[in-house]
Amino acid sequence: MNTLQVLLFLALILGSAVQDEKEVEVGEDATLDCQGPHEGNILWVAWTKSDLKADDYVFFFREDRLYKTYQHELFKGRVELEDPNMKSGKMSIILHNITVNDAGTYECHISYETDHSQRSEMKQETKLKVTPAVQRQGARKEGAKKDGSVGLISGLSVSSLLLIVAAVGYLV
Repeated sequence: MNTLQVLLFLALILGSAVQDEKEVEVGEDATLDCQGPHEGNILWVAWTKSDLKADDYVFFFREDRLYKTYQHELFKGRVELEDPNMKSGKMSIILHNITVNDAGTYECHISYETDHSQRSEMKQETKLKVTPAVQRQGARKEGAKKDGSVGLISGLSVSSLLLIVAAVGYLV
């Protein structure tokens, strides 16, 4: 196997292990993305969370409807499909009014049937990070100032480094 083949193989392995990550503040809504097949018949869609029991779901959809009896109490009334028609295989959900307890790893499981009546399944993961809500508008402005100063400091540092490299290059 040549070097290019090894690099492509490693990129494929690492690429398939990539997990979607979302960071949301307490009280906001979070869209957890899940892309299913573009064609075929969706048999069911189940969203789970790693710290729930096996028979508790964040969202369970089958036969063109949501099954609330399978939904964990913490998620009742807070979850909906981003696209109720699931056009182009979009199985993303919106989780409303995020709490600290919502942080964790979510999995989207899709079972579907192809045009040739062959059943298949797919799974996607999303890691949800929840940060505390900013208390006041003033605190938000302070944070913006800090972020801006970080950019300024970084820009000045890079400029200084370039000047030093240019000076050394000139002297050599």
